[in-house]
Amino acid sequence: AKQLGAELDRRVAEFSASSDLTVELNIMDASALALPRVTQAQAYHIVREALANTRRHAQAQHVAGTVSRANGRACFVIEDDGRGFERASVDEQQHLGLNIMRLRAERCGGSLQVKSELGQGTTITALLPVREGESH
Repeated sequence: AKQLGAELDRRVAEFSASSDLTVELNIMDASALALPRVTQAQAYHIVREALANTRRHAQAQHVAGTVSRANGRACFVIEDDGRGFERASVDEQQHLGLNIMRLRAERCGGSLQVKSELGQGTTITALLPVREGESH
């Protein structure tokens, strides 16, 4: 878990340095990082992917990541203040980043929610099981 926290911190620091975005990462509940190894890897890649998407599409100034627990699951949220998009106009199959993140979450028994509105930014929430083989 410490390692996942450190990797996320490093990723966020690199991302901040290489883009002109302000990125904050708040780990509200460190126990949310105590995931099975496979799930940890997926969580890391979902966060990485969400940040890359923000840089590519959002034209955001600010990104906030939060790690917490909700209903016994680990909850990873990446929020940006970018231009957002209309869900109807984005085909997730085409928007590979979203599709890949969703598949990653589902692969370890979790789920991914994407909330976005034009001009309102985007919030990506991954809910991941804390224990192996735990499904909702």
